[in-house]
Amino acid sequence: MRVLLNVFGFFFLTLGSLTAAHGQDSLFVLKSSDVNETGYLNASSITEWEFKKGHDLSWKDSSTDDKSWSKLDSSEIARLDYDDEGKFEGWFRFRFKMEDEFEALPLFLLSINSAAQDIYLDGRLMGSFGKISESSIEYRMNSMDRHVFLPLIAGETYQLSVHFVKKEGFQEFALGSSPLLSEKGFLYFTDYETASEREIKFERTKSIVSIPLTLSTLILLVAFLVTYLNRSEKHLRYIAFSMLFIWFYVLNIYFSFHFSSPYSRPISSTISALSLLGLFVILPILAAQIFYGRILKWIKIVSIITTLLFIGYRFGNDLPNVTPVAAIGSCIYIIFKSRKSISNQKWAIVAGIIGTPLCLLITFLVNLFELIDNYSIGYFYVFSISVFPVSLLAFIVLWLRDSINNEKEKASQVIALTKEKQTFLEDQNVKLEQQVSKRTQELNDSLHDLKSTQSQLIQAEKMASLGELTAGIAHEIQNPLNFVNNFSEVSTELLEEMAEEIEKGDMEEVKDLSKDISANLKKITHHGKRADAIVKGMLAHSRSGKGEKTPTNLNALAEEYLKLSFHGLRAKDKSFIADFKTDFDPDLPKVNVVPQDIGRVLLNLINNAFQACAQSATENPLVTVATQRSANDEIRITVTDNGPGIPRDIQDKIFQPFFTTKPTGQGTGLGLSLSYDLVKAHGGKLTLDSTEGRPTAFNIHLPV
Repeated sequence: MRVLLNVFGFFFLTLGSLTAAHGQDSLFVLKSSDVNETGYLNASSITEWEFKKGHDLSWKDSSTDDKSWSKLDSSEIARLDYDDEGKFEGWFRFRFKMEDEFEALPLFLLSINSAAQDIYLDGRLMGSFGKISESSIEYRMNSMDRHVFLPLIAGETYQLSVHFVKKEGFQEFALGSSPLLSEKGFLYFTDYETASEREIKFERTKSIVSIPLTLSTLILLVAFLVTYLNRSEKHLRYIAFSMLFIWFYVLNIYFSFHFSSPYSRPISSTISALSLLGLFVILPILAAQIFYGRILKWIKIVSIITTLLFIGYRFGNDLPNVTPVAAIGSCIYIIFKSRKSISNQKWAIVAGIIGTPLCLLITFLVNLFELIDNYSIGYFYVFSISVFPVSLLAFIVLWLRDSINNEKEKASQVIALTKEKQTFLEDQNVKLEQQVSKRTQELNDSLHDLKSTQSQLIQAEKMASLGELTAGIAHEIQNPLNFVNNFSEVSTELLEEMAEEIEKGDMEEVKDLSKDISANLKKITHHGKRADAIVKGMLAHSRSGKGEKTPTNLNALAEEYLKLSFHGLRAKDKSFIADFKTDFDPDLPKVNVVPQDIGRVLLNLINNAFQACAQSATENPLVTVATQRSANDEIRITVTDNGPGIPRDIQDKIFQPFFTTKPTGQGTGLGLSLSYDLVKAHGGKLTLDSTEGRPTAFNIHLPV
């Protein structure tokens, strides 16, 4: 903060020692020749002040006994220090008069010290810098905006008394170790015109401080926005934090000028010190991340050393402030080691790291040699502290430009690659379409062949069912035909015997034989009609017809096809041995079905049941056909066999077309599939209830 005050012109004068205290017989003459070119009185010939530690309001008067007062020169004033309680309070005074040559009298008194001071002229209070009270002490920031009016007349003798109070605080940490009072003193004189000009320049200085604040605020927002949008880029984070420390530093300067209060100096000094510490620590880390792409171990060590040097400078008495040298020196070393790989965007960081201290050095030299006035030097300082933020902004802009260009280049490559792939895909699509057309034609041919084969298989299945039906019909009518043949032969023999008895004339025997022949003829007629009924009934069930639904007695239908299946299997295989039984619901109503379709279903299921139990090692193979009406108005026909059961792993496939468990050549695999479709066409369903090793049941569910 001391550097800041110096650059902004808080120490406007190169004052000589206004530090003489004379005894009551000592008189200092203020000469017009001592007023320098800036309009301030340079009392360089004062060699002593009259000083007394403590406080007594009567000490403001010239009549006060001064035998116990100390005589201090400039160097002795600089060695004054706080007491054990961290407080300094005392009185300074000296006697003076102004020579007659003054054309414009120096009517205003200013102070460059932050202590609270009451100014007395010939024992009368003329004004104060800050505020002094018995209970508390209030301070103003350097009292730069205060002037104490002194009604001086040339040739008159006056006594100036200053009640001086200062208390130790946080500024000793923020500003570092410094003397209580400078050897250059703390009071100086000026006239009204110079004081007014000084106020104008000070207000101008306050206004230009808003320039770096506005600039740093905008750059800070940009840095954090870009960092948020590119969170994977570590160097952007360090740029954002660097800008944050700079922003706090500039904001602190702004508040120091615009909102100074009695207690603002310690807080302001602390914020300034911590902001600079953060900036000096993060600078080498930022440079390493940008130029190396990573943070080396020695960079971390430099950051720790920088922190320790800064703390030592703040608390030490004679340690120099070398933290900027350590931080900037590390950055310059990193730049030198990476000089061969510096790209466009990195040159912005180089300009900021090197340009900022260079501009500050130029500002210091301009101020040192007094090339311009102390207020105008603020413009140089504003430019100097703006160099690094602007370089960070330039880096961000260049980095974004390069990133956008890289993305555009990648996008162009992707577009070119996409076009190439699109062309390749179009060629492949043409080839694929040709292959698909060829394969589609092959599939159509295969589908045609498959449908033809399927039709043949279905026809074969129908023919097999018809064959089994025919065999059953033939076997069923065999009994009545046998009766007809037997009774016909017996009747023929009886007629021959009757003819012989007629020749013999035994009419009684003839009558008995005629009665036997008549009985035989009746039996022949009965069995002939029975055979005729069987043939007509079976043909009615076996012919396809139009598939119209008619009210059907399912009990009778099931019994007929059970017998047909049994006799058909016996006709094909004389070794076939099995038994069957029925369990019909006598109250079963007639149901609207296509009899020949349900007959085919029953024939398939019963044939499969007979074959399953007959071909296994089951003793006493048995097939049971049962009907039942359930509570939900559904008719259920169940075909059960006591065979080995169906394995669980093939139960899901049992109704699939062409799936069969029979040996090759003995089944088409369409019987159960056709049965499933026929039952479904009636609005019902065909289900399987089977466990391996236990009886198997097929259930036909039909709505009433």
